[in-house]
Amino acid sequence: MSEATSGRDFREQVAAAYGATGVHHLLPFIGARFERPSHDALRVAVVGINSYIKANHWKAPDEMRGWFAGWWTHAGCGEARRTWPYYTRAFRESDILARALSSASQLFAGLHYDSSPTDKNGYYATNAIKTYLQESAGKLATDVPDELIREHARVWHAELDLMAEFGVLPHLVVCFGQKLWDSMWRAFSFKNAATFPSYRNLEVLRFDTAGEDDDPVYHRATAMTLEAGERSQNCLLVRLDHPATRTAAKKQAAWLLAQPTFRTLAQLGD
Repeated sequence: MSEATSGRDFREQVAAAYGATGVHHLLPFIGARFERPSHDALRVAVVGINSYIKANHWKAPDEMRGWFAGWWTHAGCGEARRTWPYYTRAFRESDILARALSSASQLFAGLHYDSSPTDKNGYYATNAIKTYLQESAGKLATDVPDELIREHARVWHAELDLMAEFGVLPHLVVCFGQKLWDSMWRAFSFKNAATFPSYRNLEVLRFDTAGEDDDPVYHRATAMTLEAGERSQNCLLVRLDHPATRTAAKKQAAWLLAQPTFRTLAQLGD
């Protein structure tokens, strides 16, 4: 940990990165395993795209700031009035993946997954857009401009670099929705030098996609080796369908876990 880091904790530095996006910025949900290093904890980062606020619900920025983290706090806890269905669905799908990987993947042997929905100690949950949006500008993921996603991806890069600096990089990154996939994989693809971020603390040593480009998992899963300081770890980046997708056959956790190519990539035994 650097001298600069020791003066401000992880949560404060993340808040500063979000604050640079404007007065209406939100704050992520940060579980205990992301506030201090734990070498035997499986850490899960979830990135979605759902932060619009209806016009009649807007309040003072300071009051709204913690809403997003609060919705994630209550996700999956059976408290429907204190969260929204999106967050509970996103948590449940991420939980299915994390449980399967922690119990059977050789990539994460020896790591413990804290599966309590009440605490979510092993979770870091954020939004691709770091500010609340008006309903007219962002109710649907397809409404959000690509350039806005690219602009706010710089904050995600800062988050990853802070995770590396504090020794709390995720082992599983779950991305919801095709809209985000391009910016998500580019955050780790060192093979694309023109778009690879300039990290201070994070190095990506391996970036392996699943199968060939005609494989159904190819644009949905990547296995990586991340390094920070003298420590390296495995990490899986996966894409699931947006929880609000209106299709009868959503490609969610159960579907992904059943795909042979993914099982090989994730080193899941039969």
